[in-house]
Amino acid sequence: MQQLNAENTVVLGVSFDTVAENRAFAEKFDFPYLLLCDTDREIGLAYHAASNPDQASANRITYLIGPDGTILRAYPKVTVETHAGEILEAVRGARSAGGPDPGTAPEVGPS
Repeated sequence: MQQLNAENTVVLGVSFDTVAENRAFAEKFDFPYLLLCDTDREIGLAYHAASNPDQASANRITYLIGPDGTILRAYPKVTVETHAGEILEAVRGARSAGGPDPGTAPEVGPS
């Protein structure tokens, strides 16, 4: 997480849980980033982390979004143990290439 911070990268999580539930979860697992609440599933539906508004929990998915709001890359399947390294590599790659690489954003839809 420190390396991502050093790359001026902001990490946010989104959950369907309430503020109180997210706070308890983040404290229990010592989360190093903010968890946003999406109790109405609006973000989850827009970013394909949910296929319907009644879905109990969000699919684990990551979007790397550039400073201009462009989705640079989508990660529809995430392996917790290696994912931070993947993101760090992508951030550094985009930066060394002189900016976003629009060819790296695959189509993502409901699972």
